[in-house]
Amino acid sequence: SKAIEKIVAARMNAHEKPNEYNRLRAELMEQDRDQPPSLDAQLFAKAYQAALSRPESDEYKAMQGVYEFLSYDSVQHTQFFPMVTLDNDENLITYALLLKKADALGVMYSADAVRKLVIRDTDERLTAVDNGEIEARLKQKFPAFTPDWLVTAIGNEYRARAVLTTLIGNNLVGRPERGQTATLSAPPGNVTPYQFYKFYRDRTAEVDFTVLEVSAESFLDKVTEVPDPKKDLEPLFNKYRGEEPDLAREKPGFKDPRKVKVEFVTVTAAAPRIAQSVAKVQAASVFLSGIAGPMSVGGNGISALTQAAQPAWAETVPARTKYDERVENLASEYASGEKYLFRPRDPSIYHPVPLAAFLAATALSRTPAADTAASMAYYRGVELIENRTRVGVLLQGIVAPLAPLPPVAFGFPAFSIAVQPKPVPEAVFAKDYREQIRKEQIHNLYENDVKQFRDKLGAINRDSTALFGTKPDKAKADKAKAESRKLVDEWVKERGLTLAATAEARDRIALTTDPALKPLNDVAFPDPDGTNSLSRKFYDLVDYSEYTRKGFRMPETFEVRPFQPDWFPFRPFGDDEKPTFLVWMSEELPPTAYPNLTNANNLTKGEMGKRVERAWKLDKARVLAKAEADKLADQVRAITKTVATDPSGVDKQLIDLAGQMKVRKFELYRLAKLQHDHGATSAGGGGYRPPTIEPLFVRYPTRFFADELLELRNKPLGEVTVLADAPRVKYYVACSVKKFEKPLDTFRDDVFTKTNAISPNPLYVQYALREERNKANREVGLRLRAEAGLELTDEFKKGERRESE
Repeated sequence: SKAIEKIVAARMNAHEKPNEYNRLRAELMEQDRDQPPSLDAQLFAKAYQAALSRPESDEYKAMQGVYEFLSYDSVQHTQFFPMVTLDNDENLITYALLLKKADALGVMYSADAVRKLVIRDTDERLTAVDNGEIEARLKQKFPAFTPDWLVTAIGNEYRARAVLTTLIGNNLVGRPERGQTATLSAPPGNVTPYQFYKFYRDRTAEVDFTVLEVSAESFLDKVTEVPDPKKDLEPLFNKYRGEEPDLAREKPGFKDPRKVKVEFVTVTAAAPRIAQSVAKVQAASVFLSGIAGPMSVGGNGISALTQAAQPAWAETVPARTKYDERVENLASEYASGEKYLFRPRDPSIYHPVPLAAFLAATALSRTPAADTAASMAYYRGVELIENRTRVGVLLQGIVAPLAPLPPVAFGFPAFSIAVQPKPVPEAVFAKDYREQIRKEQIHNLYENDVKQFRDKLGAINRDSTALFGTKPDKAKADKAKAESRKLVDEWVKERGLTLAATAEARDRIALTTDPALKPLNDVAFPDPDGTNSLSRKFYDLVDYSEYTRKGFRMPETFEVRPFQPDWFPFRPFGDDEKPTFLVWMSEELPPTAYPNLTNANNLTKGEMGKRVERAWKLDKARVLAKAEADKLADQVRAITKTVATDPSGVDKQLIDLAGQMKVRKFELYRLAKLQHDHGATSAGGGGYRPPTIEPLFVRYPTRFFADELLELRNKPLGEVTVLADAPRVKYYVACSVKKFEKPLDTFRDDVFTKTNAISPNPLYVQYALREERNKANREVGLRLRAEAGLELTDEFKKGERRESE
């Protein structure tokens, strides 16, 4: 069924393009009830409902299978049996062969045995209520679920683990209460200290690479063959007419992509309308607070009404409140942090004598001893003034219990009041406070104005959405669009703003060059593939790591929805008087597939024919580019023979070669199989991360691009390899030019200084042991496949299975 073709294809390619599959899965299984279902969700729901009416049909079985793996992938899973991983198709085959082996060996578990094993391995924490809830949720997710099916599935997991453990021969972590004899502190595995040291040196060795880039697109003009419309172009179009263009994929796509019409306005808190509204809002807030009580003079509505009639009072009262708060804070105890951070208070409360003494002492002699003495004098001076200021209050608390006489009861309070310092005149701070309050009012007005605008649009469009599996009401959708249009136009007009918009709906590439969106594109983060953060805002989930890496604030939301304004490039914080943008989409056109090339050419005025011909030529250009890269690699090998003895000379020759061949040259520094993230206080001395290639250098690397590049780490410097990116549009001639290996002392410091039996180094537990287990698992898989006479094709390993497979 066409309804599941896209889902199955996305699932099969999830290891290469997880974002695409996760987005599609979320649309189908985690539909936002405040938004209408996507076209894919509507198509899937319609096909699913149709299949339910024919439970004996193949369509029903196929839809059930798709629904089950979507449900499974929608749940966060913890691998209960880490030795039997089911994370790829090859392991699934190994798992099936393990079950076959269990059948042959007679490894079976009764239902009661499975239940006892589950109780044991969950430390008897599962109750009957828990079991009931688990079964109810599974029944909700999988309509065909039965308790017997669950017991059988868990029993198969135990059977596979038992066979795998027997074939590998690894010991389990010892648990005496379960009859296991290994010690609790001994982790499983057979990695000797020397093997671990060799593993550390190999995985943490860092290599620098020089890379020359050859673009297949530069060879398009060199393709001399002329395609035949009937034999070449039409078959190519028919094969990929249902695929959208994807820059990260080798296969072409001739389905018109989704397009959006974008609108935006420039907003700022410094707008005249906001500033002119401050006095009215202040008066209204004073009036309302007066009715409530605490903020108005006298705490009643009459006084508040009087204040509301006097704008000056509306500013004075909040300023007086802030002043009172400051005086109260100044009268509080002088905290130690204020002493040692040299933060003297207002002179009416604490005199500037200690600070003056400190400055005088340091001015006479700038030696360590003099500085220390000056600091101590400052601290003691502050403490002396502190005690003198509070002597009245302190004496009252000490003497009053000893002499409970009326003179004491009335005299000491009067004395303490008399010795308290006089507060600073209110006029000293009034101007600053009024300005601070004014800015706060402007900020609140600005924030609330935008928030109300967004909330109103959200409420309008919420009524027009449809639940999952149902079609949206066209009448409601049209009404919501008209109301949204009216609200936007009125809101923009009332505020004197200028609305800018694209002339028509644009795809993700066209958005970056549309003249109407120039102010937005000027502040967007550009990408090497021609897109930017603006187009990704409407087409992809925003990559927060990019914002964090570049030190920018994160955007407020992941994506912009129809008539749902959002800040761009990010929400203003503290600088809202600086102009920024509110952006939204006002129109969305779904992807369009054409039945044949003739129809597509007619509707696109010949553009589709050009796209198909370019795709055909690009495939030919890839062959030319690969040959050129191989030829270039031979030239690089001849140059890099002396890289160990003359690195600067080699680099100069590579620069000249890149200029001569007109190719891009760049460097990749300090790549390692495992990069050590030093952690001064973390157990095991920090963590490790796999190698990554920045998009600035290789925008669409293959899944194992960095790993394949690092295969050169164990070869002599100057070795060369040729790699292609995922769409095979660019070929990279890479040579190793420098290597940094960790010495034994670094191994000791990184691995053993901060490790113990309770907190072992993650390099050992998470990587060295895991690699040994994976190696053993692969060997078992090879043995089982050899016994079964099964051979995996290269296409299968790449995820491109034939129907027979």
